[in-house]
Parts: sequence; C-alpha cells; structure tokens
Amino acid sequence: MNIKKNFKTLLISTIIFPTLSFANNHKIEITQIIGLRLSDSNDRYIMEECKRWKLTEEEIDNIFKMSNEYEYNPYHSFMQSPCDIKGKAKLHHEIWDFSITGGGIITLTHQNKEIYLGCDILVCEPFFILPTFNAMEP
Repeated sequence: MNIKKNFKTLLISTIIFPTLSFANNHKIEITQIIGLRLSDSNDRYIMEECKRWKLTEEEIDNIFKMSNEYEYNPYHSFMQSPCDIKGKAKLHHEIWDFSITGGGIITLTHQNKEIYLGCDILVCEPFFILPTFNAMEP
C-alpha cells in the first residue's frame, strides 16, 4: 500500500499539479504539523481508521495543491469524520492555522479570516480515510 501511495504522490506531483487551483495561486508553506485531533464517535471502525491516519508534510503540501477553494464551508459536499489533522502554514506572509478532515475538507484560519478548501478529485483518495471523489453525489 505504501508503494502504491508513493507512486500516486509522484504521479500527482509531476503530471496533475500544474493545472490545479488554490496552492498554485497562493504560496503556502507548512510551518508545523501539530497532529491528530479526535472527536467522539460511536463508530469503532471509523475511530480505528482515524487513529491510524497520518499525513506527512509532503502529503499535506500535495493536498493543498490539489484542493479547490470554496466561498463557504463545503460541509454538505464531503463525508464527515471524527478526526482532523491540525497544523500551521504561512500564507500571504502570515501564519494561518489549518485543519484537514478525514473526509477532505481543509480550513485555513487567521484572525477573523477563513479559507475553505476541498480535495474532491480521485487522486485525493489515498490521503483521506473517507471517500472524497464524488463522495456526496447520488
């Protein structure tokens, strides 16, 4: 599985990123990965998946590069998970907090500003614990 994930990351980095949106228009530099935050859930399976979920700095950078910006919180467009990976990133010469959900929503916050991103293309799948590609489509 690790080889498959590494191959997909390499493929994404070399072929797909030049055409994708948010991070190509905004320079984002990850400054700190704080780690995993778990919320309560009665679903043991999803909680076990959350506990095993990890993202490297390179993977988080790839997620930023693949994500599209939303004008609003895309909560209803993505599956929800009881876990987030938290960290800090430099954007517009300011340090922003980021939160990445196990379902593909990324929120960047700084003071009273919020930026919502979503990673909803097929190549995002290996980075999350829940499906992201057309996850909420009937």
